[in-house]
Amino acid sequence: MRAAVMNGQRISVEAVDDPTPGPGQVVIAPEATGICGSDLHLREAYASFAQAGLEVEPIIPGHEFAGRIVALGSDVDAPGGGTGTGTGTGDQALRVGDFVTAIPFTHGPDGPEGIGLSPRFGGGLAEFVLADATSTFVLPESIHPDRAGAVGALAEPLAVGLRALSKAAPQGPIVVVGTGPIGLMVIAAAVLQGRGPVIAVDPSEQRRDVARRVGAHSAHAPGASLVELLDTVGYRPSTMSPLLREDPEPATIVECVGRPEVIETLLTQAPAHSRVVLAGACIHSLEMPVLQLTLAEVAVETSFAYRPADFVTSAQLLGTHPEIFSSMITAQLPLVETEHAFALLENEPEQVKILINPNA
Repeated sequence: MRAAVMNGQRISVEAVDDPTPGPGQVVIAPEATGICGSDLHLREAYASFAQAGLEVEPIIPGHEFAGRIVALGSDVDAPGGGTGTGTGTGDQALRVGDFVTAIPFTHGPDGPEGIGLSPRFGGGLAEFVLADATSTFVLPESIHPDRAGAVGALAEPLAVGLRALSKAAPQGPIVVVGTGPIGLMVIAAAVLQGRGPVIAVDPSEQRRDVARRVGAHSAHAPGASLVELLDTVGYRPSTMSPLLREDPEPATIVECVGRPEVIETLLTQAPAHSRVVLAGACIHSLEMPVLQLTLAEVAVETSFAYRPADFVTSAQLLGTHPEIFSSMITAQLPLVETEHAFALLENEPEQVKILINPNA
């Protein structure tokens, strides 16, 4: 099969062996695979290793994918992970020809490993990819087959957004800082679930426009404080709980940037009794205003990845509102242009979600 192989800084399309499904596995022919920010970070890390003279194993990236099942391993006559229209309890058997997406985690000899993030388990930037049957989800019939791959490839980032949204306060306004794919998924999911109002913050005018299209009440460039942003929707936070009486309805701030200076600013500005959800992947240490957070009773939550139930909800939302999510797709390219797609995401801030069709 053809695959986009990352080796150091370079990504090239090469011929590699077709995957063979083992017990409990399925082979999927991706119709679309999304490029994630973590893929960019992976290449950056690989490049730094290579420059330091360290040996790196080639890897086939791509952990956001959807396509058609082309082969089943032994023991895959049992239900899969769930369906977009079912209960998520695995009540639908997987069949060759099903349009599916999958949780990109599997079990390696040393423990859990990420599909598309491990040299041992190649990802969806290839003509075929292996996935665990119990982690494979059938896309709902309401997604037309002609676009199931493109929209279905958004299931993984939407599941990430749903996980972050689950950490938000049950009511009250939501400020989403950073409207890349995950921030946009948080916005869309919140609006579709009747949450909010939702306020978006991002330096890119194009991304702010997308945030409005997916349902944000308003979208702003950085500069205004959190209190000023919340004031635009009529929210008036108190400085502290008066006389220790009942607390006001909390606001939620969802951070989707992953930069330490952004997180520190949000924690410093967070209104009393608010909830800050850290959904960006920040690799740096922070200075936290601990006493200020304590006195204001600001709750800090973190969010990582997703759970199977998030994929079930993701499939349902994609099937019900495909037009909302497809508006996040800013480019679709063939496999041979994978390296170009990485460059676009790195250098053009107006790009949101670029999809690769590995079989084009």
